[in-house]
Amino acid sequence: MSSEREIVDFFESIRRKKQGMQGQDFDSLPDVSLSELKYLASLLAYDTTMLSLRDTSKRCVWHVAMPKSGSTWVTKVMEKYLVGRGWKAGWPCHTGGRFQDLSMPEFYRQKLLDDDIFLMHMHVLPNEWNVSFARQLNAKVILQIRNIQDVLVSLMDHYEKEKSLLPFVSVDHKIWETFSENEKIDFVVEQIGPWYIKFWASWFYFIDNKSTLDIELVRYESLVDDRQSVFSKIADFCEGENVIEREFDYTGFTRFNKGVVGRGGDISQQSVFKLKRMTEIYPDVDFSYIGL
Repeated sequence: MSSEREIVDFFESIRRKKQGMQGQDFDSLPDVSLSELKYLASLLAYDTTMLSLRDTSKRCVWHVAMPKSGSTWVTKVMEKYLVGRGWKAGWPCHTGGRFQDLSMPEFYRQKLLDDDIFLMHMHVLPNEWNVSFARQLNAKVILQIRNIQDVLVSLMDHYEKEKSLLPFVSVDHKIWETFSENEKIDFVVEQIGPWYIKFWASWFYFIDNKSTLDIELVRYESLVDDRQSVFSKIADFCEGENVIEREFDYTGFTRFNKGVVGRGGDISQQSVFKLKRMTEIYPDVDFSYIGL
């Protein structure tokens, strides 16, 4: 018997127990022996098990974004819009300061198996793990970007205000606070810039090969210029239909620092040169999308 058939048969046989699993403690599960729980746990240890439980007839949209590209704003607006139309929203991602990747156990825990789902913004690379699951979920991808110089300046503000660092950045805030402005710029350019370069270079392949993943590219600059048009286009992409008039709720938490275009203009030409040097190992990638 194939592993897939075994999984399907097992979950069919304990369908009532599966319902008890969602939202209840183990102690309250009906008529489940310890051996069954252990067997269930062994199956749930495989990510393919989670995917076998997902209703593939349902839609899935995954919001992927550069940090400080207005992604919190887009996620919050689209979450309210889609949930209002019967979708579920979730963030099935590894937590605890780890690098962000899709987490199949979180799909189950957040009850994202049986509905149209909007996966809220994640700052992830298209590694084999994430792309494989995106394909199996038939996920559409909203890919959000911004001018890299503006991003890095905004990121400096983020560190000053929120005192939180991203998983791909490692610096103690006591050290950060001793930096001069020039040293902070050098830090974000030299230590964080490479991650942003890699982010765009790795996703550019999928932009350039449309048949691999269905991607809607969203630019921060376009959002600031004409938010209604851009959000309408995103909604069309999510729902697979064109609607002339859509209403969006733009209120709520955004994480904006300034919410403007062109903040990176004060970065020195020397810093820009460093960023451009980083792009040289990707000769086939068009970095003009992110201002280089």
